[in-house]
Amino acid sequence: MSTSVAAGLALCALLAYLTYWLLFRVARKGSRLRGPPSPSSWLLGHEIELLKQTTAGELERQWTEEYGTVTRLSSFAGQTTFFLSDPKGLQYVLNEKVNNTPKGGDNDLFGTALMGKGLTVVSGQAHLRQRRVLMPAFSTSMTREWAELFQDHGDKMMEKIKSQAEENPSVNILEWTTKFALDVLGLSGFRHQFGAINGENVPITQELRDALYV
Repeated sequence: MSTSVAAGLALCALLAYLTYWLLFRVARKGSRLRGPPSPSSWLLGHEIELLKQTTAGELERQWTEEYGTVTRLSSFAGQTTFFLSDPKGLQYVLNEKVNNTPKGGDNDLFGTALMGKGLTVVSGQAHLRQRRVLMPAFSTSMTREWAELFQDHGDKMMEKIKSQAEENPSVNILEWTTKFALDVLGLSGFRHQFGAINGENVPITQELRDALYV
């Protein structure tokens, strides 16, 4: 390797390091929000720690207790993200500032692959347009009509959970609440019985189970 090539590579490496330091180190130092120490992997960030935890939510609980209800985290490739658990803050973001708080590229990529460009994935004008279309279905009068449906399926879900808990006290609540949501949304929105809570063998239900790990 010639001296000029080696010098050029060294210069590129130096410029890359300076760019990284300016974009990420200075940005982190200037932030007033607290957060956990830098992750072991700059590429994967704190997300790998969240995926590795044995008890879901335990790490988030520790961070909230130590750093507050708005915690600064490092995401993929050093991107700064925020973990928000304050109810008022969530209401403000989701109801008033939804267009100014993008969900992130990973959510767009994986969310679109899993569910398509639906309400929970899209943002900006597309999100507002879909919300306007769906709002009549979530009015007070409509939700009042659904109250009996929700109560009925809630009772069914609790009976199943109690029965399972008699054999094993460890219950995956997320699994059951996902089944509950699938059933009530199927009946209230599409007049379709998925039978997720009862474990019915409906083809489309099985496909959704495979996709959502229900």
